[in-house]
This record gives sequence, C-alpha cells and structure tokens, in this order.
Amino acid sequence: MEINKSSLSAAEPSLKDRVVNPGATFGPSTIKQLSQEISHDPAKFGELEDAIAELTAKQAELSPFEAVKLGVCEYLVGDYAAAAKTLSEENDSASAMNPFYRAKIALRLGRNDDAVACFNKAEKDGYPRGDCALGRAEAYRAGGESVKSVNELDSISGETEQTVEYFYQRGATTADLITNADDGYVKTPEEMINWYERAYEADRNNPGALFGMALENERRGNDDEALALYQRLVCLNPTYVGALINLGLLYEDRENYEEAVNCYKRVLDTDPTNVKAQMYIKDAEASLNRGRTPGRQRYTSTAKSIYDKQVSDYELSARARKALQAMGIETLGDLCSHTEKELLATKNFGDSSLEEIKRILDDAGLRLGTGPQTEEAEFGFDADAAEIGIDAASGDSILSKSVDELNLTVRAKKCLSRKDIRTIGELVRTTAEELMNSKNFGVTSLNEIKKKLNDLYGLKLKGE
Repeated sequence: MEINKSSLSAAEPSLKDRVVNPGATFGPSTIKQLSQEISHDPAKFGELEDAIAELTAKQAELSPFEAVKLGVCEYLVGDYAAAAKTLSEENDSASAMNPFYRAKIALRLGRNDDAVACFNKAEKDGYPRGDCALGRAEAYRAGGESVKSVNELDSISGETEQTVEYFYQRGATTADLITNADDGYVKTPEEMINWYERAYEADRNNPGALFGMALENERRGNDDEALALYQRLVCLNPTYVGALINLGLLYEDRENYEEAVNCYKRVLDTDPTNVKAQMYIKDAEASLNRGRTPGRQRYTSTAKSIYDKQVSDYELSARARKALQAMGIETLGDLCSHTEKELLATKNFGDSSLEEIKRILDDAGLRLGTGPQTEEAEFGFDADAAEIGIDAASGDSILSKSVDELNLTVRAKKCLSRKDIRTIGELVRTTAEELMNSKNFGVTSLNEIKKKLNDLYGLKLKGE
C-alpha cells in the first residue's frame, strides 16, 4: 500500500521552540503572531515566559540578534524594565527591531520624545515605515501634540491604512482633537466612534479597539456595555492597566468592592508604583466596611457669587462626579456646606475623591464645612499677596495677570488650560502635585513653570 506522504505533516513546533531555536524565523509577522497567541491563551503566555527564562540563562552567549529576540519577548510579556536593559542601543546594528522596540518601551514609560527618535531610527534602518509612522502618531498624541499625530496618520498609505491599529489610532487622535479643540480641525464624536467601530469590527480582541469602545460607552453612560468590554480586555495578556483601573471604578459604582480591590491589586502586581491604583485600593478596601450616613440639607445660594458655580464645570473623575450627583450637590455652595466626614461617609466616596474635591475648592478659595462667606473675604488680593509673600500694593496687578505672560510652551499652556488656570493668582494657589496629576503634564513642564514664576515674579507654587 502506498502512503500519500503529502497528507502527512510534521507536528507544529511549540511556541517555546519557535522562540529559542536560533534558526527560526523571527520578524515583524512572527512577533504579531506571538502577540496574538499569548493574548488569548494563558498556556502560550506561560510558554513564552519559559522561553525567556531559557534565553536569559544563556544571555552571555547569545548573538546580538538573539539578544534582540530576547528583548522583544520581554516586551511582549510586559517586563519593560528587563526589555529596556536587553534592547540596548549597542544592538541597533543587529536588527531594525531593536530601535523599534526601544521606541515601544519608551512609549510605555512615558518618554515620548525618545520614542519618536527611536521610531525614526528604526525606519531608517529598514523597519516597515507604516509601523513606525503609527508609533510616531501614538507618541505625538501621548505628548499632547494631537495635530502632529493626525499629520503623521495622514502620511500613511497602502496596507497600513486598513489595519486595526491604524483605525484605533485615528479614533484616539480624533478624541483628543475634540477635547483639545485644536485650531484648524473640526472633529465630531460621530467621526471618533466610527473609527473605534472600524477597529472593533476588524479585530474584536484588539486591546486598543476594546479600550476605545469601552471608554466611549462609559462616557455616554452605557455602563453595562463598558463593563462587558473592560472584562474582556482584562482577560488578555499582558495586563492592560488602564482597563483594570476603569473596571475597578465601575465595580465600585456597583458596590462590588471585592472585585474592585482585585482589579487594583492586579495593577499593582504589574506596576507597584501606580499612584491611581494605590489611592483607589485604599478607597475600595475602606468601602467594604463603611456604611452610608444621611447627608446634610443642601445649601442654595441666593447671592450671585462663586457659590453659584456648578461643580460640573470642574474636571472631576467619574466616581467623584457620580457621588456628588447622588448627594444632590450641584454648586460649590452646596459642596462647601458639607464636611470631610460627611463626604467620606457617602457610598463610593473615598480619600482620592476627597482630594479632588478639596483641590477644586482650594482653587476657588473655599473650604469644606465653611458654609457661605463673602467674596471679599475669600478673594481679596491683599490676602493672597500676603500669603505668598509679595507686596500687597503690587499683588493685585501681578496675581491678576494672565498665565500667557509666562510665555510657556504649547504643551504647558494646554495643561494649564485643561485645569482652567487662567491667571498667575490661580497658578500660585496650585501645588506641584496637582499639576502633575494633569493629563500629559510631566516634570519638564513643571520645571518650566517653576522657573518662569521665579524668574519673572519671584513667586513659587503653593506649598514650596
């Protein structure tokens, strides 16, 4: 009997074998395949970890290309610190993958300028231009330069325009352009949703597509749909930190504090220094044993003053906003008639929400538990000038100056605008920590503001 050999096929090598075998193909298409496999199969994720352990054990004997392979795999499992060390600049000559994944790591660590430089190097060394352009677009967007991001996306053509990553980056950049209202770009929520939906339809398990759809559903109040999308997303590997944080908050809104704590613990397992997770886990743990007590009767201001300002006008987290709505708090007058103890006794209102509330009241010159006070007593420039140590006679003119007088960079100005800081007086009543909590606000912008305040007016931020 003749055997039809064409019907027989060799057993497909395991994921580990495909990685550790020096003769195995390892390029962009292989990496994408590995990423898909480990995202949806925990066993495959474990195989890749085993492969990394084997390569690491003989790291001193690895060729430059094998070292690059190890670094890329470390990136895929989310060990960015190890990957950054392995993918040193010295290995750039071994493969264009080296600068490309150095760029990806820089993105994850918030070093957006470094990421752009590395993507440029990777493209020059032969890495696919479309992938490098998408990387630059993400880096520009993460750095608050949405116009540069959309220009980079506009430069892309060919097959890259039909990828799920392209659709997602378009959606995310459109969302930023709507938020920032950059000159020359008129973007609508419908356009943003269209891009997210295209990404989602192209790959219903793509992390970016899932996150974009979940975030927009949450913003529109579709919490059930957002919850389901986040739950799918956090099952992927490596851990998607932003999704875990948002899922934890949704669980807290539903009084499912145990699941919320689990979400925050998973974040801290991946990133022990994550500030949000550190704050939120304290709130969730405290809520497990905290009861709710009746709130005070709302204060309704009869004067046309700062007390009439709506709390919805201020930047607050979804959790803090929902808690205030549940208490019937609509204005700053309503808010400052409550004490810290009363707020903390409210369901889903923890220390992080309290800090947010104290910040917006502090910016307005108000305090919790003080009730109505006269504008003159709270906002006289004489008092402000005395507090920050400048002459009262000149305090009015200095503190009322626009922050535009500081001649800040575009990025720093946008950050202040997002926090609704318009004058020097508002700025010096803000702490460095409060500024650093702003989107896209980094140490460079903080140092720039400190220097300008000191050099031009001899002033400092609050608490310094």
